[in-house]
Amino acid sequence: MIKNKISIVIATLNCQDTILKCITSTLAQTHTPLEVLVIDGGSKDKTIEILYSIKDDRLKIVSEEDRSIYDAWNKALKICSGEWVCFVGGDDYWLNENCLKKLIENSHNSNFISAKVKIYSSSRDSFEVYGKSWNKKEILKGMFVAHPGSLHHYSLFENRQFDASYKISGDHEFLIYSKNKIKSSFLNYEIICMQDGGISRSKPFMAFLESFNAIKSNVSFGYFFGLKFLISIISKYFLKRLILYLRT
Repeated sequence: MIKNKISIVIATLNCQDTILKCITSTLAQTHTPLEVLVIDGGSKDKTIEILYSIKDDRLKIVSEEDRSIYDAWNKALKICSGEWVCFVGGDDYWLNENCLKKLIENSHNSNFISAKVKIYSSSRDSFEVYGKSWNKKEILKGMFVAHPGSLHHYSLFENRQFDASYKISGDHEFLIYSKNKIKSSFLNYEIICMQDGGISRSKPFMAFLESFNAIKSNVSFGYFFGLKFLISIISKYFLKRLILYLRT
């Protein structure tokens, strides 16, 4: 691994409307050294055409079918050369060109650095800010850490990568599995813009169930803590929907 180099991993599938902004905002980052690995799941639209139109030696493209986004991430982990690895969605973009620089300056002998993200509604008329500092006890209560844009020291992946059987909550599962190894720093700063409407939001109960399984499989008395999580997260989900309903 090249010291201080950051490998940005972007899994794509039919992202023709967003991928150019994602890539250009990534390549515009002031931090060096940097590489961008796009692992495409076999897009049928113009995603690949757009990617190959970008002429930059830091950009590497792999296009083939995969089992899940986490399968794509694992492929990138096998070929990346950075000391730090960062995962970004194909419809995400960095809010300014100094985000990676701010993250790496905040390392403080950590192996995991996270920050905040902005999530815009599909109509782009409202947004919420998401992301709290790491806490290994709180991770059993839900995915409060903003994973997009966070930096992972490559040593976190030396013995185990993502579980590719997960479709939505593989990042949550990995953090639960790694919770005793993580030494974290938190940047109280918004770095990434995400679009609301991802699979975790369109299929919340599938995400809840996967997180339940992640807790059950990786924690002592996991079934108890998983059930506790499931009851809490579903209750909060319906309470939030009720509040929104009453406001309309």
